[in-house]
Amino acid sequence: MTFLRQDQYFDFTVEQYHNYELAGIIHHNTGKTQMGACAAHAHAAGKPYRALVMAPPHLVETWRAELSAIFHDGEVGIKILQSWRELLRWPHERPLRPVWVIMGETLAKNGPRWKAAAHTDGRGYLRCPTCGTRIVDKNGNDLTMTDLGRSRKYCTAEVETRQRDGDGQAIARVCGAALWQYDRQDHCWAPAEYIHKHMPGVFDYLVLDEAHELKAAATARANAAGALAASVKKVIAMTGTLIGGKAGHVRPLLFRLAPQSLKAEGLDWSEDMEFARRYGRVDTIVTEKSGPDYDNKRSKGKNESKRQSEQPGIMPTLYGRHLIGNTIFLRLEDVAKDLPGYAEHLTAVPLGAALAAPYEKMEGDLKAAIAELLRKGNHQLLSAMLHALLAYPDYPYDWKTIGYVEKKDGPEGRFVAVTTPPTLDRGTLGPKEQRLLQILSEEKAQGRQCWVFACYTESHPVLARLEQIVTRAGFTVKVLEAAKVPTQNRSAWIAKNAPGVDVMISHPQPVRTGLTLFDAAGRHNFPSLVFYETGYDLFTLRQASRRSWRIGQQCPCRVYYLYYEKTMQERAMALMARKLDASLALEGQFAADGLAALSADSGSMAMELAKSLVENIDFGDAERIWTRAVAEPEPEIAEAHDPRPYIEEELIAYCQQQLALF
Repeated sequence: MTFLRQDQYFDFTVEQYHNYELAGIIHHNTGKTQMGACAAHAHAAGKPYRALVMAPPHLVETWRAELSAIFHDGEVGIKILQSWRELLRWPHERPLRPVWVIMGETLAKNGPRWKAAAHTDGRGYLRCPTCGTRIVDKNGNDLTMTDLGRSRKYCTAEVETRQRDGDGQAIARVCGAALWQYDRQDHCWAPAEYIHKHMPGVFDYLVLDEAHELKAAATARANAAGALAASVKKVIAMTGTLIGGKAGHVRPLLFRLAPQSLKAEGLDWSEDMEFARRYGRVDTIVTEKSGPDYDNKRSKGKNESKRQSEQPGIMPTLYGRHLIGNTIFLRLEDVAKDLPGYAEHLTAVPLGAALAAPYEKMEGDLKAAIAELLRKGNHQLLSAMLHALLAYPDYPYDWKTIGYVEKKDGPEGRFVAVTTPPTLDRGTLGPKEQRLLQILSEEKAQGRQCWVFACYTESHPVLARLEQIVTRAGFTVKVLEAAKVPTQNRSAWIAKNAPGVDVMISHPQPVRTGLTLFDAAGRHNFPSLVFYETGYDLFTLRQASRRSWRIGQQCPCRVYYLYYEKTMQERAMALMARKLDASLALEGQFAADGLAALSADSGSMAMELAKSLVENIDFGDAERIWTRAVAEPEPEIAEAHDPRPYIEEELIAYCQQQLALF
């Protein structure tokens, strides 16, 4: 059976094409490019073949370079696909030698442009072109064409059908009509779609690099991966993490790559919650409303609704039933010997009198306000609270008043001020800044370059502040700004700017995948990484922390995590340390502590931090817990939540769904 929806392709005819080897958990620093290429080449057993690589754009040139290094000159053909039009001239007959085609995932998914589609009635309201229902958002507000143009939307209106239930009432269904259409002036094919429709079987192997970014059920790149997987004979999917916390994260990838075991259990693509109930953790949320508006004889004055929400957690039976037969788990220690040392140093820093007073007042104000709001089921202050308590000590300058909007007072609401963080003396170095300079001085004295990471850089110029104080201290400094250096150019930017500098500064996000922070020829090497800010995204932190500890590194690697004592930063570090055991279990390394942590997981990191503040929960000593958790060096983890884990907007969306948190 082939399921086809306008912009999605899932081919479950496993008998003909789907005979997969899913190489998950091959970590970034274990040489997975070589592993994937050699696995396909060895499987071909000397016969000519065609292999297709789908990789993030910034790794396309890396794949070309590494394939050129793996194979002898002329042994294989290597080509980077630049346009879908090149496929029109592609020969379908068998090649005379192995051929590797590398395609960026952006190109793979890019098809014709689309535009919003809706009918405007006489009063100026938008209506669905299929059912004619007025188009509104979930709060009943009218949408504009600009709103429809932000993402592909479908009509969610319920329309009656000709079918009747047992009481003779008409049965309703969701309209589901597309509120978008393709732009006919843009004649092009998405390469993945073209290969799926016109070139099935032409490629023998598909290598999906960074497969963790293809786990979503309906993103364009995940759909492209599904279309390509349905068009080849063998698939090797490589990722630094197979599951990011929820069992449902692996479900779409399994359906696209190895659906046999799922089909044997009777699971269907649309049964996402059933999969979560069997192999994960599902909370049932009951919402009860009472009052005169809900007064009727059947409900006795109450309106009750139930919904289910998947929570972090996983049953180990998922591995035995669906993963162990087609997944290979490899760590750096499994494929390399004589590795340099790797040490992590949790560096707790006292706040100091100047910072302690304003921080404690701000924490007290926010704690009282958010406790009251959460009792009312209102989570709108949560994001502001977390950001302020985590970021203010590192940049106590130019903060605006923190508060929330009381929506009862008119349609626009009324802003309620909670606290105004004071601006401190810019000329005085904070305690953590002093400790950072001390670490940099010690490392420079040993001839070691350092890379400094800071997380809270969007609303405050933390990178510029660090550059200023580090430069003033006598170090040569460069700053990697993600907005100014495109993804595909970052490796070249580092190669150009890194030699000769003492310190490089950036957000951890731009370097967490696909980049190595040392040069094989010795022109630069950053064996010392300093997290000036860690945030509360465990996945990004672990990825970035392994950028230097890779095959080919000759120097011992050191990672410093700086945080202020007795603050939200310390709570975040202690909580992340607790989560490490769960992460190990999700990677196939089972331990009693890890499984216990999974079963006790109460939700998102943001929610637990908020709860810890309001209820005075002590997660324990961060340094003691972290030291125990990282006694053995851990492999890097790649992002995996839908597909980005703890992005603030997603946290807020999640928080708003929790109607009975406490």
